[in-house]
Amino acid sequence: QPEPMDIFLVALNQYISNRIQIRNDLAHELEVDPKIIKVLINALFCGARIGNNPDFAISQLLNHDQARIEYLKQNEFIQQLRSDIKICWNYIAPSMYRTRVIDKNSRERLLPISSKQKWARYFDLERTILNSVVDYMKKNNYRYFLEHDGWSSSREIILNELELWVFNSTGYRVLFENE
Repeated sequence: QPEPMDIFLVALNQYISNRIQIRNDLAHELEVDPKIIKVLINALFCGARIGNNPDFAISQLLNHDQARIEYLKQNEFIQQLRSDIKICWNYIAPSMYRTRVIDKNSRERLLPISSKQKWARYFDLERTILNSVVDYMKKNNYRYFLEHDGWSSSREIILNELELWVFNSTGYRVLFENE
């Protein structure tokens, strides 16, 4: 059982509390659509690097525009968010399978977690939460339709009741919002 995190992650908490405004502000500053910023930030959570390299997802998102890439690298919020994300992965990593290799000095070491492994963990956790939501809706006789990362239901759900259900069934505290 990992230790609970006792670090307040400023940028991550700002993003959770105000993600739409942050996306819109960054989109305005970079002169791109907010949807690109959403994809870009999601990519950062899974290990994307910022640089002008044809293989980098963020470089591709920004059409390899050097000025935009440099702005992003130097943006104070993005720098802090990347630092917060790194701390999060430091807490998550011990719970993940890690490949061990023998280096050239005959010492065993762990390979870094790849972006692919991070995305897999993200989708596994998302599915765990969604399965709990489905169980809740079935138990309470909701008709529902699953969507990409959410659902539509036949009637309004009492969100704090659902959040408690998810916590009790998964151990994860999540916040839901109506759209």
